[in-house]
Order: sequence, then C-alpha cells, then structure tokens
Amino acid sequence: MILSNTSLLLLSFLILVSVMVQNLSHVISCKDCNLSKSVTFNENIVNITDSFTNLFWFLQISDIHISIFHDPGRIQEFQRFCNETVDIIKPSVVIASGDLTDAKDRNELGSQQYEEEWKHYWNALQSTHITNRTIWLDTRGNHDNFNLQSLDSPVNYFRHYSVQGARHPRSYVHHLKLPNGEIAAFVALDACLDPGPRRPFNFIGVLDSPELEHVERIARGNVNATYSVWFGHYPTSTIMTQGSQHVRDIIGQDKKAMVYLCGHLHQLGGAITRMYTRQQNGLLELELADWKLSRMFRLAAYDHGLFSFVDITHGHWPIILVTNPKHAQFLSPKEPVKSMLHSSHIRILVFSPSHLSEVSIKLDSETQWKTCRHVAGPLYVHSWDPSLYNEDIHTLHVRAVDQSGRESSVSHPFSLDGTRIPFPFLSRLLLMTNVTVFFQLCFGLLILACVVLLCYLRSTSYYVSNGSQTWHPITRINFINIWLRKLTLVANIDSFFYFLALFPVYLAIGPWTLGYVIDNDIAVFFSWGTVFLDGRFLPGALTYTYGFFYLMLYHGPMILVLSHELDRRLHPKIVRSKKATGLRWVYISLFVLPLFILQASTVHSMALSYGVISGLGPFVLWPLLVCVWLFFVASKTIPENRIRRAGAMWLNPKFKRRASASYFEDQKLDLTREA
Repeated sequence: MILSNTSLLLLSFLILVSVMVQNLSHVISCKDCNLSKSVTFNENIVNITDSFTNLFWFLQISDIHISIFHDPGRIQEFQRFCNETVDIIKPSVVIASGDLTDAKDRNELGSQQYEEEWKHYWNALQSTHITNRTIWLDTRGNHDNFNLQSLDSPVNYFRHYSVQGARHPRSYVHHLKLPNGEIAAFVALDACLDPGPRRPFNFIGVLDSPELEHVERIARGNVNATYSVWFGHYPTSTIMTQGSQHVRDIIGQDKKAMVYLCGHLHQLGGAITRMYTRQQNGLLELELADWKLSRMFRLAAYDHGLFSFVDITHGHWPIILVTNPKHAQFLSPKEPVKSMLHSSHIRILVFSPSHLSEVSIKLDSETQWKTCRHVAGPLYVHSWDPSLYNEDIHTLHVRAVDQSGRESSVSHPFSLDGTRIPFPFLSRLLLMTNVTVFFQLCFGLLILACVVLLCYLRSTSYYVSNGSQTWHPITRINFINIWLRKLTLVANIDSFFYFLALFPVYLAIGPWTLGYVIDNDIAVFFSWGTVFLDGRFLPGALTYTYGFFYLMLYHGPMILVLSHELDRRLHPKIVRSKKATGLRWVYISLFVLPLFILQASTVHSMALSYGVISGLGPFVLWPLLVCVWLFFVASKTIPENRIRRAGAMWLNPKFKRRASASYFEDQKLDLTREA
C-alpha cells in the first residue's frame, strides 16, 4: 500500500482540522475585502476646525461585582468614581454594562442574589446624586441574573435597586439630544438567560424570540439618530440567538451603529489587555476590563462623527484622549474618516482634578514640543497641515501636566490614507467567533478522535488476527508505534474499551447530571441544553465548553495513563526493578494523582453549585470512580496473558520488516512468554 491505514486515518483527521482552521481564519479576518457587502462606506467630509462643537463624551464602567464577602475597596472606590471622577469629567452619559453585583457565596462556588449587595450599589448612586449630574444607563450581567426564576422574581433586585431596572427590565434605548440638535441613541442589549440558573452554567447569553423581536425593533427604529452606541454585558461571541440571525446581524440593521461596548470576559484575567476588534459588518467591538480587580473605566467621545476612546485605570490623571486624528487601529468604514485629511486642527480632550499647566504635542520624530491652545472645557487644539502626513502610519505624542505635578503622556498612531493597525489574533479569535459553535465543534472533534482511534485499533486487531497483514497499523516511526501498541491494549480489553470509547458518545446525547439549578427547581443537564422538570428549556452553551475541557484534560489523559499501565505489565523484568519502582511513584505523583484531584474538584464544585445530588451524576462522579477502578485493574488485577492477547499483533516479529529495524529490539519485549 502507498499509504498505511494509520496514515490515511491521520491524514483525514488533519484535513478535517485544516478545513475548520481555514473557515475560522476567514471569520476572524479584519481585512476590508472580508467586510460584509452590506457595509456602506461613509464618504462625507466634515469641516473639523478648533470649535467646541459637534463634540460629546461619555463613560463606561463594567463588571463592578459589588460583594458583601470580598474586597470592600470595590464599593469605596466605586463611590469615588461616582462622586469625584464623574464630577471632573462631566460626561453626558455613564454606561454600567452589567455584573453590577457579585452574587457569589463566601466560598465563591455557590451563587444567589444578595439584597445587601444591591443596596450598596443603589446607595452609592443615591449618596453621590449621580442622576442629577449625568444620565446613568445600567444593564444586567450574568451575575445579576444568578438564581432567578423569572423577571418577576422577588429577588430580581435589578428592578428595585438600579436606575433603569424599574422602567426597562431588559433591552432598551435611550435617546440623548445634543446641544447642536443631533440625537445620540444608546441601546442596551440584555441577553441574560430566562430563567437565570446558578453558576457555573450561566455564562453564555441568549436572545430568545420575544427579546430578539424587541431588539430588532430598536435597531430599525434608530433612523433619526445621528449616532448609535450599542452596549451590553456579553461580547457578541458569547450571545446565542433563537433564529438564523446572529446578534451582529441584528445590530447591523441599525445603520448608525458604529460601536458595541461590552465587558464580561475580564480580559481573560488580564491575559489579553486590549480585547478589541472590528467585525465584518464594520462594527467596532470593545471589551472593557473589569472594575472588580483592574479598576478600569472607559472614556469615549464623538468628535465631528469620529469615535475615539481610551481605557483608564481609576485614579490615574491627567486623562488624555485624542479625537482628531483618530487612532489608526480603530478606523471604521461608517465614519467620515476622510475629514481628517481636510481638518485644520489636532483636537485633544484632557481631564484632570487640578488646573492643567501644560498640554503639548509633537509629531513623529520631532524634538520640539508644541503647546496646545485651550478652547473650552477639556478641549485643546493645535493647528496642523495634514497633507504632510497623508501616507502610511504616523505617531502623535501628547504630554499633559497639571498644577499638582501629575503628568501623563500618550503615543497615538494615526493614518490619513486608511492604513490600519491589525488587531491581535487572540482578541479577534475571542470576539469574532461564535464561542458556542466553536466549542461545540471542538467537543465533537474530541469525541470523534476518542471513538474513531480506539474503534480503529480494535478493528485492526481483529483483521490482523484473521491473517490480514495490510491492516496492521505499524509505521516507521518508533514513537508512534509505541503509543499505538499501548492504545491497542485498551481498545481490545472490553472493560476499558466500553468506557473510554463509548462514554464520550454518551456525553453527546445522554444526561450529565441533575441538580437544583434555581432554588428548589431541579433540572437535568445535557450537552445540548438544560431541561427543567416543569418543561422549561435552556439551550446548551457552556456545557460544550465543559465537555471539551473534560475530554481534553481528564478523559484523554486517562486513556494515555491506562494504556501505559497496561503496557507496563508487558515488561515484567523492568517493572520489578528498584529504579522502575521509584520512577513509578514520581509518575503517579506528577501525572496520575493530579488527574484524579482535578475530577474530584469538579465533583466538589458541582455539589456546592447545584446541591449534593449534582455531584453524583454520570458526568461528575462516575468518571472518577470508574477510572480509579480501571487504574487499579490495569496496575494489579488483570492477568498478564489477557494483556498479551490484547496486544498480540504487536508481539509478532514478522511485522518487523515494516517498521524501523530497531523497534522490536528497543522494546525488549519478552516474545517467548506465552500469549
């Protein structure tokens, strides 16, 4: 045969993965050629001068996580934000994009709504008279939705202790009339689950049919708005819709929508510090770091139709935001970007608690700082000739110093010919994919890998035992041969095969466990959804992620561990040596025990989250008990002759000519022992 069966199997799997990767790379591409055909480029030219007109700014704060158990500093600094920071910046609007409260128990595993946390949030707003000084637009996050039977639940405290909750229980739009007569629409997108289960299976958002229709009406109704700012807790990649349209398509129906502001992902614990992207419909999607740990907030502005923003650590002053020319990474086809090339002044917003003693700029490699002129409020300007910078990317350096000695500086890349700075790959991956579909595919691929590989090795053993030499999976690579031999053992011993190969199939279709998902309501978890005993249903989302990581971090490694244990019994002389005994304890401590501890921690966390009964389910406790038993069987009780029969096709020297010459010599297998 030109290609062995093993090579064909591996090649097929690689082709499948490569097709998936190719489709993924197209989805997360930010190139103009991959923009949706529905995107209309803004060719208008607006006269940008030094006037204090056509300008407004607003703030965003997200993932506040007010807790009665942890970090009281969150509440204290949040009060400072509402009192001092808002007073200094004087925004037209403040957006609070979800997870207003923490809603987690002291052990951080259980979850429920705590009225005291909501009172802290409400008191911070009331004591600082925030609604008298700005427009406060708050919306719910998944933590604000833990353990809620419905929107009418008495513990839905968002209705009672938030600014917008009494009038707008879910998605809504607020129209802000600007001094020049223009209208800015702020659209809050609430994708919280209904009903709202406890954590951890309350992470992905869903727009059900009624809410979807409501949001579509909002999108189509913004025709009179000059600007449209969409915001919500969940990134669009973590929102499912009940229908053929993705949430990005729905936002795209709003022709004035240029940006979607969100939170939720906490920058993956700080691993990705700039989680921004531009979707294929031209929409900028900007995830904001959390207030909980990072104490971050966002200042954003529209200046003559150009959108700009900066994310700031609370307490850092002065704050600098360049509005013209805008940052080269965030150019949008919906903006009048050609206006920058015809503008007469560089425009900068600078905020500080103290009077500013200096705001100065320099361009590219200039050595001399140029002092900017104060126009009004936070606006500083400096005249320029944009034709000198109409090719490629340039850098504007800004420095601001206040009378208290505080100093800030920024380096601001810009381009006037449309050249863009690409977004980081991980940011695009997390914000441009559909997380549920992505992990559903990964979950399916791992199931396929477990089932196909073990079934293939089981069938090859059958055909080889019946005299078919062409079915032998041996290759010319010793490392691959060693692991194929080991995996053949678990594939041909029924007690190992039925669990390791068929349990992943069960995970795809059968019930995982049941538990108290909401107070006294019991529901059954499947990979494809959560079914309540009263008939309510929540589609599967995070379950696919859990299934993927179970197969990747526990089930897959256990296949390798059990294969190795069985194979070890084929080397009786080596196994009994003192050196092998010592290495075995190291191997168990470093590789085997951590796997059992990992699954035991899953049992513990599920029991605390959904009740003791949930820790006893097939997805939770069973894999731990079965694998402990199989490990004991593989190590101690299964007869050696049973193992040798399972691996018989690898103990036949006549296949030596198809492998490298050293394979059978390297393995030092005792071929004289009875099979």
